[in-house]
Amino acid sequence: MLTALFLLAGCITRLAWSDEKPGETNAAFHTENNVIVMESVTIEHRPGKFIFSTSLPRTAISVPFARSLGAPAEPRGYSVQFGQKATTYTAPATVDLHGVADAILGVDSWAAPIVAIDYRKGLISFDQSVLLRDDMVVSRYDGPPSVVVRVAGQAVRAVVDTASSDTLILPLSYGSAGRGSVPVALGGVEFGSVDVRFADVSDARVGNRLLSKFLVLIDQKRGQVALWRDPRTPAGV
Repeated sequence: MLTALFLLAGCITRLAWSDEKPGETNAAFHTENNVIVMESVTIEHRPGKFIFSTSLPRTAISVPFARSLGAPAEPRGYSVQFGQKATTYTAPATVDLHGVADAILGVDSWAAPIVAIDYRKGLISFDQSVLLRDDMVVSRYDGPPSVVVRVAGQAVRAVVDTASSDTLILPLSYGSAGRGSVPVALGGVEFGSVDVRFADVSDARVGNRLLSKFLVLIDQKRGQVALWRDPRTPAGV
C-alpha cells in the first residue's frame, strides 16, 4: 500500500491511481446528461441507475426503488456492492427523484475514504491511502468536499458536486438569477469566460463540465481535494 501522504512538492512523477494495487477498489462509470452513472454497482444485488455524488453525505433512493427493495435485512442498512470487490452499507433517505435515477450514491456508500475520479477512463478508484503528484493543486475543506474557484478574480469556495451537470452554480449574491458568462479559474487553470448559472443556493457548486477537465481526488480523512489538469481532455468548456 502506498503511504498516505499529501505532497505539494517533491519527486512524485505518476498518479497514485495509475496502476491498480492491493486493497484498491475500482468501479467503472459512464456519463449521461453530464452526470456520473455507475456501472457494475448494485444495491441489495439489484441493478439500477445510480448517480455518484461527492457532495451528498447520505445516499438517497427513489420511492419506487425503495419499495422494490423492501426493508433492509441488515441493521446497518442496505448493502451496496461494487462488482465482486467490495460491499458497503447505507441507511438511505427515501425521496422523490422524479425519475432521474433509482439512487444517488452519497459519501456514506463509498468503498473507502479516498476517492479518485478519472473522467477520461470512466473509472472511480476507492482506497485507504495515496500519494499525489507534486503538480496537483490541493484545497483543504470542512464539511462537504470543496475547492477554491476564482470568479472574476474573486476567490469563491465551491462544493465539488459530481451530481451536477453544470459548470459552476453561484449564489445570487454574484449575479441575477439565470445564466451568465464570467471569467473562471480552477486548479491553476484559467478557463476564460465560462457560462455559469446564478441560482438561489447557499453555497457555490462546481459540476462535471469543469471537473471533467481534471483528475479529481478527494481524501475524506484529511479533508483535502486534489486536482490535476488532465492533458488528455480538451481545455474548452
